[in-house]
Amino acid sequence: LSEAGHQIVSTSRSKVTPSYNNEKSLHTDYSDDIIQYIQGFDVAIHLVGSGMQTVDLQYYMSNQRPAKSVIRWCRDAGIPRIIYFSGLGVSTDTKLDYFIAKYMAEQAIKESGLDYVIFRPSYIIGQDDYLSCSLQRQLEDGSIIIPGSGRYVMQPISIHDVVSIVLKAASDDAFCNHTLDMVGPRIIPYKTYVKIFTKGDARITHMDAEEAYRRAICNEKTYYSIDDLNIMMGSFVGDHSRLADMVQMKFHDFLESGRPA
Repeated sequence: LSEAGHQIVSTSRSKVTPSYNNEKSLHTDYSDDIIQYIQGFDVAIHLVGSGMQTVDLQYYMSNQRPAKSVIRWCRDAGIPRIIYFSGLGVSTDTKLDYFIAKYMAEQAIKESGLDYVIFRPSYIIGQDDYLSCSLQRQLEDGSIIIPGSGRYVMQPISIHDVVSIVLKAASDDAFCNHTLDMVGPRIIPYKTYVKIFTKGDARITHMDAEEAYRRAICNEKTYYSIDDLNIMMGSFVGDHSRLADMVQMKFHDFLESGRPA
């Protein structure tokens, strides 16, 4: 976005160093102090919230509550549009706490009166995305563990495509008030994805799914949290055709920026 010449104000609960001259980075706890810095901006982009729940941080605190804060900021600063990153698998039928919190955030945005675009992303693949970093850590530790059979599927999308889509959604009214699955064109089993990611040059072991869940539940050392396992084994896929019809662009190979060095 900065490279495209847009003036950016980024906010985070942790300190982030700006990468470009046209970018300002603010450390915030979601207080209204930020409003003075975002007056008159065109769009707010609300990215993915926390994927882990603890006794001190419940999902509504990291998803629904921040969404309501961003809505308030948009109203007070005169920002007409909000782009929200929800999650693939969110629906009225969901039973998972994480997805329920995402769904409630979606509803708050839809009822806000703002123009909105809601994306439900699958795994977004880039140099330092969550999945690639997890696999890279496992490689450095000697082997990659696949919970269960690994036949459950995913529909990853390249970060390059995500940026292009967000740029379009920020200015094109055709996106307004739509909820879209942010997914790539290819549905792939997790075990196949791992083999491609490692270029076939890594030790891969399978762990019984029951044991993987036991370790996650008991907070033992593991590469996969309960929510990681739920999302992976849920085999959530989306409607790529609808997204492609909206954006009218060529999609990248999802591993172009995700391969280990």
